[in-house]
Amino acid sequence: MKLLVISLSLVCSIVFTSNGYDKELAKTFNTFFESFTDKEVGKALQKLCVKDFIKRNKLGEEFFILDIRTVAETKLIGVTLPNTLTAPMDKVFLEENLKKLPTDKNIVVVCAKGSRATATAMALRQIGFKKVYILSGGFAKLASTLCPTCVK
Repeated sequence: MKLLVISLSLVCSIVFTSNGYDKELAKTFNTFFESFTDKEVGKALQKLCVKDFIKRNKLGEEFFILDIRTVAETKLIGVTLPNTLTAPMDKVFLEENLKKLPTDKNIVVVCAKGSRATATAMALRQIGFKKVYILSGGFAKLASTLCPTCVK
């Protein structure tokens, strides 16, 4: 019996780790990243600089803000713009939060500095949301642009 358990464990570990990665998921990402070449990389990432975001917002362009900072970060200071969903990164892909995201409006993903927003925006695009932008520099850049003397 002990030999059978050891044998099954060995077979399972060989089967599940022989490739070292999920080939089907890799194909999906390959398809997704095919457009990310040379000068097109920035466009493919759909980054939105803070100054353009502020300008477009002042001109009346409607954005849906997805603030993915942690609860601790949003307690300190939050986004008060209309059409804002605050959902930490680890909660964004829960069905109840995905249902709140519009498919017909520009979604701007915001985190503290932009790294988490980049990963989240790319994943949202991968599952079918097309109008997803990353706020370059995140909340830190937005705060320093809106109030340069407040952030040093």
